[in-house]
Amino acid sequence: MKRITKLKLLAVYLLFCGLVTRGGEAAAQSYPNQWTDWEKPLIEQADSIIKAGTSVSQEEAREQATPNVGPVKLSLHQKKSEKRLSTPDLYRKVSAATVILTDACLCDNCDQLHIFPATGYLISPDGVCVTNYHVLNYFMNRDGHFKPQAFVACMHDGRTLAVRKVLLAAPEYDLAILQLDTSNEKLPFLSLAEEAEIGDDAFIVSHPQGMYYTLSQGIVTGKQNIGFPTFDGKSTIGRDVMTISADFATGSSGAAIVNTAGNVIGTVSATRTLFHTGLPDKPVQMVVKTAIPVASLKKLIQ
Repeated sequence: MKRITKLKLLAVYLLFCGLVTRGGEAAAQSYPNQWTDWEKPLIEQADSIIKAGTSVSQEEAREQATPNVGPVKLSLHQKKSEKRLSTPDLYRKVSAATVILTDACLCDNCDQLHIFPATGYLISPDGVCVTNYHVLNYFMNRDGHFKPQAFVACMHDGRTLAVRKVLLAAPEYDLAILQLDTSNEKLPFLSLAEEAEIGDDAFIVSHPQGMYYTLSQGIVTGKQNIGFPTFDGKSTIGRDVMTISADFATGSSGAAIVNTAGNVIGTVSATRTLFHTGLPDKPVQMVVKTAIPVASLKKLIQ
């Protein structure tokens, strides 16, 4: 009897150890590594896309973008819901439709691909992707040391797709709409909301400086028409912007800003640093987070 009891205790102990180990492994897998879980497979798949020749080239992107300021005719299968989501459910919904958008470049010093991640989001199951114009502009006009070989979008599930075409390029709104190569597969996407009000909740899933699929939360803090320099630097242009308190940084450009139902209320655009001009050293007083309201995006879509 004692021997049987000892064997039972040993079996329970081993089972417990197995559960703890598996639980530990599962927990470890929920903390992805920047290089091995995101960048390495992205680069490997981007290399395959380069070899297949399915990405739009720099020259093609310039040709497609130059006359294409909108509006563009799109068939959007919107599934707007007003149901308030729990924050974890909202994160899962938005992450599934958010991409790591980057050009894949060769340099003069090595034969390895280099990436410059920004953010984009899908608004159609057919692979229609929204980002900032300045993200597209980097790909179209990057020269010198780095030479773009492809423009690609990495999904949250790890698949990397080629950017096949520039559907719209609107520098005055800092918005671009791209077509991904989906191979006829239907993809997760986000629906466009109505205009947000000051004080409404605002959520962002983006990639600030390589911290891929990071969630931030805040509110809509204001609405302004602000003068921005044009991309040729020759003049300024007034742009309607929505200011928010949700944090973002370099790498977040082009991310969706969503409401509590996970519908798009804006697109991340830029930060604006306010200095205390009355003091000699002009210390930073505030960093304003500016975004393109969804109304501006809707103007560009038929």
